[in-house]
Amino acid sequence: MRINDARRLTHAQLTDLRHRGVSAVQSGESPEDVVRVLDISRATIYGRLARYRQGGWGQLDAKKRGGRPTKLDGRAMAWIHKVVRKDPRQYEFKFALWTSLMIREIIRRQFSVSLSKSSVCRLLNQMGLSAQRPLWRAYQQDPQKVEQWLKTEFPKIKREAPKKKADIWFADEAGVRSDAHAGTTWAPRGRTPIVSTTGARGRSCPGKTRLRTS
Repeated sequence: MRINDARRLTHAQLTDLRHRGVSAVQSGESPEDVVRVLDISRATIYGRLARYRQGGWGQLDAKKRGGRPTKLDGRAMAWIHKVVRKDPRQYEFKFALWTSLMIREIIRRQFSVSLSKSSVCRLLNQMGLSAQRPLWRAYQQDPQKVEQWLKTEFPKIKREAPKKKADIWFADEAGVRSDAHAGTTWAPRGRTPIVSTTGARGRSCPGKTRLRTS
């Protein structure tokens, strides 16, 4: 028997528990963390999120029963939350950033439910997700090797340069890249998403600027 067995709680206690769980998710906590902290099931938290979406805080009142079925139930909410945290390209989209229109399309595909753009945004906000600018990281990059180069190889180069009467130059190109990183994607509040790319690119470089260090 679970610690928070609803059969042992008063209506007021159960209502408060429901409010706490939904509020935590909307504040950016992962539903999985809420499940663990409140000792409830995954189906329970997503079911409460679905009821909140259907009728607001009043729908979480433990005294209320029944009501009109929601278009997206707890199981659907759980699926959407899981999918949005993945790469859209896994679902035959061309881009690596989730937009509300893309999420609307995948909901239509999966559940045959058509939502407006504003309804999709409201749904995502109710699940504790927000539109954020992600960090981009090439998956070929090895952070340990980069750190090793900065700490060992580059100091050697700096020591060798004066001996050869050489200067050290760092080049930076200005141009248009095929992998330009612009836009936002949906992710849990307070948790900056990281998007992995191949690091491969095409570019057009109208000019160069250089920064010199000796």
